[in-house]
Amino acid sequence: MSAPPPGPRPPAGLDSVGAAAAHGEAALADLAAVGIEAALDPAPAAALVDRLGALRLAMQSADPAGLRRRVGLFGRLLGRDVALESEAGALAGRLGVLVHEADRAAGTLAAHAAGQAACAGRVEAGCRRLAGLEADARAWLRTADVAAPEPLREALERRLDHLRTVLATHELAARQLALLQEQSAGLLARYRNIRDVLLPAWRQRRLGDGAADGARRAGAAAEIESAIAAEVAAMAGTLGGRRPARPQDQENAA
Repeated sequence: MSAPPPGPRPPAGLDSVGAAAAHGEAALADLAAVGIEAALDPAPAAALVDRLGALRLAMQSADPAGLRRRVGLFGRLLGRDVALESEAGALAGRLGVLVHEADRAAGTLAAHAAGQAACAGRVEAGCRRLAGLEADARAWLRTADVAAPEPLREALERRLDHLRTVLATHELAARQLALLQEQSAGLLARYRNIRDVLLPAWRQRRLGDGAADGARRAGAAAEIESAIAAEVAAMAGTLGGRRPARPQDQENAA
């Protein structure tokens, strides 16, 4: 009569309590080395929105009434409209520089978005590896004929609970990175619309020759300024609604 087949072998290296307590250590170290914190940094996106906000203010320098509307009645009582008009006038003299700064900010954001994509790929690969290690070990623990010492089983179960927490944290980070990539793409698309469509049209309307149609050109320029203001406001709203969670917040969520 043949002997019964042996039970499933434990995952590699699980031959002691110490080994069980350190299960998945290499996978954890690889995930920790990814550098998620830098990829979650919202500063590049905020910098682009700030540069476009300055550009928008410079374009309004010729519209004192519009600037007064921006500060409201209470702001005018405090003299904020005067300060805003002065700031807009100073920025108007640097319009070309502001466009160049916005271009640089957009380039920085595009590079940051590429880094986010690379980081997300590494996090997802690390999560798959960690999930596989956890699943294999739990499957072994669930097997009825496993003859493992109780101290080893207890140590491994505690370790697997820790791995599950870390895995949940990094899965949350991967989802956050995906949202930020989507946000970055949307911000850059709005920037290109301002840079390549609205700004040239504004220049053509505002700087066009001919005194006879000056009022019509000014009105058309004001409409374009309004469209640019709407784009910048939408960008700021998107940025404000998608703030990345800090790592400690992710740990708490997990």
